[in-house]
Amino acid sequence: MGANLSFPTVELAGRVAIVTGSNTGTGYETGKALARMGAKVVLACRSQERAEQAIEKMRGEVPDSTLEVEFAPLDLSSFKSTVSFADWFLGKYDKLNILCCNAGYLGQNYRVTDDGFESVFQTNYLSHFVLITRFLPILKTSGPDSRIVSVASKAHQMGAFDLARTQEERQFGSMRTYGTSKLFQIMMTGALQRRLTESGVNVSSVHPGTVKTEFGKDSSVVTAFYNVGFALGTIRNAAEGAATIIYACVTPELAEQNHMYFESCKPAFSNALSRDEAKQEELFNYSLSLVKDLLSEDSVKILGIDLDAVTSPPPTGGPIAPPSPAEASAANADASAGAEASAAAAASPEAAPEATPAAVSAPEDTPAMAATSTADETSTVQDTPNEPESAPEAEAVTEDGNEPEKPCEAAAAPEAEAVTEDGNEPEKPCDAAAAPEETSAAAADEKSAEEPAATEVPAAEACEEKAPEGEDVAKDE
Repeated sequence: MGANLSFPTVELAGRVAIVTGSNTGTGYETGKALARMGAKVVLACRSQERAEQAIEKMRGEVPDSTLEVEFAPLDLSSFKSTVSFADWFLGKYDKLNILCCNAGYLGQNYRVTDDGFESVFQTNYLSHFVLITRFLPILKTSGPDSRIVSVASKAHQMGAFDLARTQEERQFGSMRTYGTSKLFQIMMTGALQRRLTESGVNVSSVHPGTVKTEFGKDSSVVTAFYNVGFALGTIRNAAEGAATIIYACVTPELAEQNHMYFESCKPAFSNALSRDEAKQEELFNYSLSLVKDLLSEDSVKILGIDLDAVTSPPPTGGPIAPPSPAEASAANADASAGAEASAAAAASPEAAPEATPAAVSAPEDTPAMAATSTADETSTVQDTPNEPESAPEAEAVTEDGNEPEKPCEAAAAPEAEAVTEDGNEPEKPCDAAAAPEETSAAAADEKSAEEPAATEVPAAEACEEKAPEGEDVAKDE
């Protein structure tokens, strides 16, 4: 892609790393590279079978070395699984030098987790925030120069900052919701940096680029997009996508820096909204209000938090009370029924002829940008400025490539949104349906290191909606 994608080979013997969503895509390549440099690497994924296959593949690709790699179960759509993983790790290891938050997914329909949160928000952002806070004490004592690296995406430019309504179903849009989760990851990086100054813990986020992963492998549209992209040199393979992630994890010079965002193995700028410190603080307080019962006493001390003060709603209107498990189940059932009804209506020869022209026109508030689709591997985000356009009301969506459990295909349905995956380890099967608003919101030039570009082609990261056999949700992301 014309970029110098290089990172130093550093001696990591005696260091311990965690990579979420690491059984495929950029997460796999990141885990393999860290292990090759001598680190003990924990592949935190949903699927044990896929993780074990990944470990076997790694050892086959690096035959002359003994890689220290092991699997540990982690389902980021569940706080119970997230906390259990953290407790397991803290019970087994006495150090943690690198925490790579690579897993992520792009959902096609609005779904609520058992914890009562919109699934993309919890999987890509909130559960990673819980992991980070629970691991802060061990990261600090493992220093100097411990690293927290969040795999974000240029899709953050499609995100919205509206904390009072971020959990509402009417605000859901496949690409927009995904972009918002990436926006939140970058904003949290800034909020944490201010609190961890002089702590020996370095925090950063990265955009891996547009990466081809397993997403859409059965879709002729996505396959054609990838083929053209490769011919033009605009799409990266998983190893190239992982380069910036690895760069942020190991480059020695970064220990003395505090840069928030990297692209193509160099410092860059995310958009202005993500760098708004006042809004970063709003997000930090909002997040604390949602998970304060999951924080450890040591984490609270390190972050300088007064939990008694974390009770008032954020300035934007206050956190939405998550639905009860029964309400969440009913909402998911209604969403599935609605999608089936829409599909049936689309297939019916009785479809109203007047609906077609209406579907073709984009809403007036839709950003005037070219629709694009990229595969952000759970940690793979796309630099690609152009994505294949899909039907008026359905976009082919892709994920970061972190831990998509299954490849997602773009399916256009009149009333349903197209779902995409990051290409890594989607935790759940992803459907393809993207709202018209997101279909038009995308192409943008790469941001320069001096001035952020407001228009960048967002890449959808790994789709993670629980897959039958459970592929890990991860974006390479």
